[in-house]
Formats: sequence, structure tokens, C-alpha cells
Amino acid sequence: SNPSSGLITPGPFTRDFELEWAEVGLETLPDPQELADPVAAFLRELVPMREAGDDDYFSSKYVAPGGSFRTNIMDVSQTDSRRAEWGLTKYHANFEANCAYQLELHWLVATGTLLGDLISSYHTKAHSFGFHLLPIPCDLFPMPHVEPEDPAGADPLRGSLFVPLRLQALVIRPDLPDIVDQMFQRFLPNERPQRLQLLMACLLRRFGFVPDCAGVKDMCPVWIHCTAGMMVMLPCASQRLVPRRYGTLIDKSRRFLQQATAGPAGTNLARVEGVPVGFIWSWNHILTRRWRSSWTGDEHFQDCLLADFRRFCANDANRLKDYWDSIWY
Repeated sequence: SNPSSGLITPGPFTRDFELEWAEVGLETLPDPQELADPVAAFLRELVPMREAGDDDYFSSKYVAPGGSFRTNIMDVSQTDSRRAEWGLTKYHANFEANCAYQLELHWLVATGTLLGDLISSYHTKAHSFGFHLLPIPCDLFPMPHVEPEDPAGADPLRGSLFVPLRLQALVIRPDLPDIVDQMFQRFLPNERPQRLQLLMACLLRRFGFVPDCAGVKDMCPVWIHCTAGMMVMLPCASQRLVPRRYGTLIDKSRRFLQQATAGPAGTNLARVEGVPVGFIWSWNHILTRRWRSSWTGDEHFQDCLLADFRRFCANDANRLKDYWDSIWY
């Protein structure tokens, strides 16, 4: 246990023990006074800084050997069987109540019905303890025509959407290219891209999105809606803001944004180091009726949320400007 960090960390373990048992560090809930802080994260005097390639700050306070994710052997068959059926469970090393928690199942030798029963038992047990276990695709953000040789990214029916953030409404001189510099002119220039990321994270929280794993906090590039029906990615202009495990996804998103904003509509977008400011939006296409409930919502709810999010980001009815002014004054 590490009282100073507020994190209960697993003790020493061997590789054999890790394969047989699952150990997860538990992050304590934040101080209520910290949650009630009226100063938004992107306007605080100090923001957490990091160096390129530093994955520890984003992934977890405790990082297991080999990274922030760990694996152990999964026994697919819950009954005595002569056939050997097994797989691997990949899970995050830390759990935080205010973040999504990732659990991946990989298998080579398994019967489909037995695997389905195992997942159903996980779902039932999680629900009995107050958790919601829902499936999400491994490829969260398919981007057609970005990498034609990649089958997972070439499905046009699952293409991601780009929602631009109209920052021009927040500055006095929207005709100038340095919109982000105008917004955060009271802060150091090297902090401004990071403060923009924090602003976008605050907007996502207002619409019910949470970071995709513990320890990432407000600087996570990938966010998942609390209903698990939608995912959003924040394109990062600065490599200093990108954790290693998101590097390939961010590079892929930049090529996607170049195509999505290549027309006349992309000429009036705010940009940071040439990258358009906005959100990459994707749907959870495997959240079928089997997994839906009253709190997950349906497709109509998802469409309404996207439409409302677009109107907010476009400053419809002056909503974005009113939020910006309410934070400053």
C-alpha cells in the first residue's frame, strides 16, 4: 500500500503467479473538495506536464512489469472436461471508479457456446456487484480509406465521424490563425495545447463521457460514454501529449482528419500545428439488444446525443460561448 499516492498496489509477484491470478490496484476516490473546485482544469495555474514517450503518468500510478496491462490464463470450461479449452485475459493493472475499465478475452482453443456462457456469467456477476459489463469492439475508431490494406479500417458502414469544435466563437479576432493562443494568452505557450486538451475533456465530461482506463484522468485521448454506446477520441497535435500505446491510433486519426476536412468546409476550422480541433466520434456497433437495458439507451438516444453534441460544439444558441464565459467570470 502506498498512502502518499492514494493507491493500493499489488505486492511482489512472479510471472507464474501473474498467469494464474489476477491482481488489480485500486485507486481511491478523489477528495470531494477537489471535485468541487470551481476552477476548471484547463484554467488552473499548474497543469501536469510530461515528456514524450512517458506512459506511466497516463496509464497508471502503478505499472506492472511489461506495461499497464497484464494477462493471465482463462479457464473457458467451468466444468470438468477432458478437452483442454483455455484462453488469455488481458486486463488493466488499476481500477478507478470514475473511469472505464478494460477487460479483453483472447482465445485459440475454446468452444463458442462455452465461451458465450462464460461471458454471460461474467455479466451476471458484475451486475450483482453494481458494475456494468458491456462489450466494445477492439477497433474503436474504424477509419475507411485511411489504410486500405487494413481490413478492420476499410468498412465504410462503420466509419467514424468528425465533430469540429468552433473555437472562433471564443476569441475577439476569429479571423487570425492563432485562435488557441488567443484563448490561453495568459498562460505559457508550451502549455496551450495541453490546456486545449483539458478544455475538450471538460466538454466530454458534461456529456457523460469517462476516460477509458484508470490513471489517465483528463488527458486521455480516448473517452467512452457511460452507456457504452459511443466512443470519442481527441486528436493530439503535440507528440508530448500522446502516450505510447495511443501513438499508432493518433497517427491514423491525423490521416483521417486530413481527408475529412479536405473540402471547403475545412478551411474555417481552428487548427493546432495543422491538426483540426474537434472530436472523432464512433458508435459501439456490437452493443446489441442482448446487452441493452434502460440505462444504456437505444439508437434514438445515441442519435439525439450526437445531434446535441454537434450543436454545442458549433456554438448553436451561443451555448459554447456561454460555457466559456461562465468558467472565466
